[in-house]
Amino acid sequence: MGAMALVGMLALAGCAPQPAPPSPSATTAMDAPVFASDAEALAAATAAYAAYLQTIDAVLANGGREVSPLSDVAVGDALSAEVGTAQNYAEKEYRSVGSTTFDSVQIQAITDDGSGNVLVSTYLCSDLSNVDVLEKGGTSIVPADRVDRFPLQVVFQNSQVASPGLKISSSVTWTGTNFC
Repeated sequence: MGAMALVGMLALAGCAPQPAPPSPSATTAMDAPVFASDAEALAAATAAYAAYLQTIDAVLANGGREVSPLSDVAVGDALSAEVGTAQNYAEKEYRSVGSTTFDSVQIQAITDDGSGNVLVSTYLCSDLSNVDVLEKGGTSIVPADRVDRFPLQVVFQNSQVASPGLKISSSVTWTGTNFC
């Protein structure tokens, strides 16, 4: 009888529900690219740069005295550079008037590491023709030979993992052929 019970138990064990095989893993937010297309990345970079310029212009129009808004739009080298510019304005009692504009934004490269971190490198034309810098007495300190339009290489990084929200991480003058 003991042998029969053992055979019966083994037979029943074969009928017990087995755990389902793992299904193919679904794409998670971390697996999916942060931007579905270059056009989406370009739109995000363009919006981020517009916010960056608006913030920089406001900080410098106020004489560089309040730099905390800069961390909303910039990180790393770009943030350090803009804080330094603002501090220079505050020390010398400068202020800017007018608005910086830009155009001709082009994607150079998009680096997405697959874990939600993305860098978007762009080329763009910066335009300072509507910006003046005034000293304390209201006299312009902008040299007559200032180049108002110039090319930049701007790198953006997402502000949070897997987020399409971008901040400027570096901005350098493009040393190749001027495309502006």
